[in-house]
Amino acid sequence: MEEKTCIQIRYSDSNTSEELIYELMSVEADAYSPEYRGEFESIRQRFLKFKDMFILAYDGDKLIGYLCYFPISRSLHDEVLFNHIFHDDDIESNDVMAIGKRNYIYLISICLIKAYQKKGIGQELMNAFFEKLKEYNSCGNTIVDVLAAVVTEAGEGIAKVNGMSEICDETLKDYKLFVLSGDKLC
Repeated sequence: MEEKTCIQIRYSDSNTSEELIYELMSVEADAYSPEYRGEFESIRQRFLKFKDMFILAYDGDKLIGYLCYFPISRSLHDEVLFNHIFHDDDIESNDVMAIGKRNYIYLISICLIKAYQKKGIGQELMNAFFEKLKEYNSCGNTIVDVLAAVVTEAGEGIAKVNGMSEICDETLKDYKLFVLSGDKLC
């Protein structure tokens, strides 16, 4: 009989230690090729600006995956949306914003250790993400849209299943851009 794992979803916040970044990098090393792995200092700078940026999946005390998002500046949003430019580890901390009245969210990654992929955990992370967006909206803030650049077939599947639309028909190098806006965010 197969043992069922009990996955817990947790949120990073202002009390979360920077040590979490090393755990995240370990998950990335298992799941992503080197060109899609973040560097400690760039992750740290964004984390210091918006500590709510991680939704974490644990199996017991072991971090097995995460979803990373943050509000971005209008200029970065427009560059991604209209110029179809992929940003990842090159996002500057000054483009990471606090939640305000009008918000543009960049969903930068959903990452799971390979042994935990294709078990519905990515969708659990997305559900927790949507709950967070509802929480922001219920506090009088507006989420204008969510942008996502996906680099894997699994990421593309999650984006489509969750109502995101591909925003660029042209062939882009190694990624696709998706957007979620309007009533789908409520």
